[in-house]
Amino acid sequence: MLPRKREIVASEVENLQKKTRPAAADDAMARPTEIDEDLHSRQLAVYGRETMKRLFASNVLVSGLQGLGAEIAKNLVLAGVKSVTLHDDGNVELWDLSSNFFLSEKDVGQNRAQACVLKLQDLNNAVIISTLTGDLTKEHLSKFQVCEQKIDV
Repeated sequence: MLPRKREIVASEVENLQKKTRPAAADDAMARPTEIDEDLHSRQLAVYGRETMKRLFASNVLVSGLQGLGAEIAKNLVLAGVKSVTLHDDGNVELWDLSSNFFLSEKDVGQNRAQACVLKLQDLNNAVIISTLTGDLTKEHLSKFQVCEQKIDV
């Protein structure tokens, strides 16, 4: 992808995140502490109230957005964690379209993480979704309660 195009896509993602985030999204109190029992009744029955509170307060890193990573990211966003950070330093290739259902032919050449943000955000606007496209450092990892990384076997 051309550097200018990458900047435009990154700014579009940032603008969408600003629109969909609560006003104090960076604040720990940005999300309500009470659980909406009507909305989350099934999850409450399975997980329990304490687990749901921890789930809603979790900042999760998903590294690798091929088939399994895309599925994990989808499930986390639908579950309603506080935030999901998508990490992938690869660009979308044609073969990615068979394993990542968030991608389409127009995404070929874009970074995988950035190409998935908009469709994931559509699933749940209450979840803060961001991307990391470079190398992961200890500083990056220290911000998360849970990290899920693709392992090559």
